[in-house]
Amino acid sequence: MNIVKPAANIIPKWTKNGSKLLKKEKFNIERLRYDEIPAGTAVFERVTVATDFGKGCSKVLSFRDKDGKALRKVVIKEKDGKRVSKTIRNYERSKDVLFTDTKHVLTGKTTNETREIFHVKPQADGKKSLTRMKFEGKYQSDGSRLETQVYEDLAPKKVSCEKLKTTAKRLKNGQVIDKTISGDSEIVARVKDDPYLYIRNYGKKDFIRSVSLLAKKYQDVADVAGRLKIQKINGLSHGYYQSFSKTIAIDPHKSGKADLVDTLNHEYRHKWQYKLISKYLGGLLNIFKKDKSVLSKKEKQLAPKLLKADIFYCPPMFSYEKYHANLLEKDARAAGQKAYDEYVENSKKLADLLGVPKSMTFVDGMNEKTAEFIKDAPKVDAGIFNVASE
Repeated sequence: MNIVKPAANIIPKWTKNGSKLLKKEKFNIERLRYDEIPAGTAVFERVTVATDFGKGCSKVLSFRDKDGKALRKVVIKEKDGKRVSKTIRNYERSKDVLFTDTKHVLTGKTTNETREIFHVKPQADGKKSLTRMKFEGKYQSDGSRLETQVYEDLAPKKVSCEKLKTTAKRLKNGQVIDKTISGDSEIVARVKDDPYLYIRNYGKKDFIRSVSLLAKKYQDVADVAGRLKIQKINGLSHGYYQSFSKTIAIDPHKSGKADLVDTLNHEYRHKWQYKLISKYLGGLLNIFKKDKSVLSKKEKQLAPKLLKADIFYCPPMFSYEKYHANLLEKDARAAGQKAYDEYVENSKKLADLLGVPKSMTFVDGMNEKTAEFIKDAPKVDAGIFNVASE
């Protein structure tokens, strides 16, 4: 590791709360060996501070771009030589929006998550307004998570003005229960039926698990056994369905959230297609349990066509044109597009009601581009603005 700037000559002194600066270093990123370097990092800094009058130690790792703006900050706290907690905060920026994503890890387990999105808008009087979305999740001993989500105005007013607030409990399987909603009566009335309202600000893996439950319901396959796998998928595919194992696989890194809604409904539609074919064949494809369910008139018309499409199915590696024209794929694309349109429409409606840009409700975690910001917003960590402003 190549140290570019040595620590300054400082005579350390204990503060009243028992802290003392031990070392401050800056490293050449080109020679840095670290597994989790954010894209665009130009400078890596490490500050080591003694705490509790020497009984503990905190290390602050900062990753900055070429303009000195923070990309990620990691705080590691140790006591008696053992790590007790780790906090990771990511920053991303665009023209007028700042995204932050924070995880607090205690003794190897994530205990809290905080995700914030800030939007600054110039006013006619020359001042700036500030809107924040803040999502907080606190993990419980049973693996569930208590969640609070708030959309509020923070400036130019001195106190916050909540436009919309939701609370809920998320179970390990992604189901969201015990929902409450409050805030501006007009906004509440128009968004309370949005199926994505409580999960829109989730990290991608949690988002996939929760959307999969909605997709099962939409595609009428909640009664069909199977697995959901979240994994890296080689090639161009964003997801796939294996009919023999009833397994759906999704790659979280290839898509934004709207596209994930599309992909999940697309794959669960394939699951429904094989459920329908099985019914049509009177259980011949289900040896152990004959399905005698009655088909509707529309299903009776569609089922033989889907069966024919399955028999003459052509994988894309042999002929993309035939694959794309196959009825199984055309039907699944239509189901995915319908769900995609619903997600986009609801996201746009929420943004319009809040008076914020669409990027504030099309939340893709740390895949989004992000924002310049102001320094004097109340109730907000000033450190964000110190590192995010020019």
